[in-house]
Amino acid sequence: MKKRMLWKRLITCIAILSMFFNSAFADYTDGPGNSEYSRTKAAQYIYKYTITPNSAYYDFTNIGGDCTNFVSQVLAAGGMSMTHPVYNPTIIDWYYYGPTLGAGRTATWTNANCFSYYWIDINDIGLKKAYAYVKYCASEFNNDSTWYEIYSYLEPGDIIQFMSPDCVTYHSQAVHRASYENGELKVSVGQHTINGWRNLRDYISVLPVDTVICLIKVKQPSSKDAGYLGSYKGKTVSELDSSEDYLFNLIPTDEAQENEKWSRISAIKEELVSRVKCGVGIEAYKVPITKKALLNFIGARIENNNNIENSLIFSNGLFKCNIESICECKKENKKLEKFLRKVRTVKESDKERVIVLWNEFWNEIVEQNPPLYFE
Repeated sequence: MKKRMLWKRLITCIAILSMFFNSAFADYTDGPGNSEYSRTKAAQYIYKYTITPNSAYYDFTNIGGDCTNFVSQVLAAGGMSMTHPVYNPTIIDWYYYGPTLGAGRTATWTNANCFSYYWIDINDIGLKKAYAYVKYCASEFNNDSTWYEIYSYLEPGDIIQFMSPDCVTYHSQAVHRASYENGELKVSVGQHTINGWRNLRDYISVLPVDTVICLIKVKQPSSKDAGYLGSYKGKTVSELDSSEDYLFNLIPTDEAQENEKWSRISAIKEELVSRVKCGVGIEAYKVPITKKALLNFIGARIENNNNIENSLIFSNGLFKCNIESICECKKENKKLEKFLRKVRTVKESDKERVIVLWNEFWNEIVEQNPPLYFE
């Protein structure tokens, strides 16, 4: 009897949410400061458990995906408090005390859609537990100026969620680091399902152009001291890179040191972005077209389709389980897997053939523009 009432309560909650499902997410910057959140501890957790899951938590990979379970763990490891367990959790609850939905865990902990309602809001429906939230379309990541904004905005421990054009939030990632690497202003993210590391800009470049990218800033940025900015003006790019690396690996002993650490890193990022924009000491980021790069893009597109498909199948119809969308994902993946076999037969040294296949992938398979930083 109690179990039946629990499921009725959960179904009612989800049905109410689905009324707002077609609404756009509303940007905001007025959430709580969340000063207790340690980006250092969050980054350490991401580093430790991205590839090998933490055995203290159930792995939901085969029952809808483990991605949101993982980012919830990151937030908890960084210091965000769980709510108290209740028998009938709703969107006002967020916790994990065991694998069973109810008093053990909440849908907001493991389900990408419900997670959004707890940490941000959708058309003014949600708790806005995160400090701020902004959104972009995947197509905007090809614009350098927009990418500089995103690179500057994201910090370790922030969360990224992906929403399909038909308004299904289907995947979550955790930001491990925003850094300067080999000429690239790079954001590295950790994820589960599939467990591994992703270069955010590359990953998003191959998604359908109308995919909505949700950037969730968990904690208010540390206040910047003008002296921090000034101290990095005269540094070479190599010195800036070394300073950022040193600071990132520094383990603060108190909140003041934690804030100073991220304020300094933010100042270094700001200096790097200003130099990229002016072309001072940093050339425009360009990388060659290779078989390896093409294989990575094909794999990411297949992975994205699988994530959408899983999110729809395991929603059990409560979130507009769209059979047509599932069929489209399956159909494209069959085409991608056939193309993948063809690409694998080509030698990396056959540059002309690789470029032909590169153009075929972007122009005929996914029918969108390739990232402009490949040449």
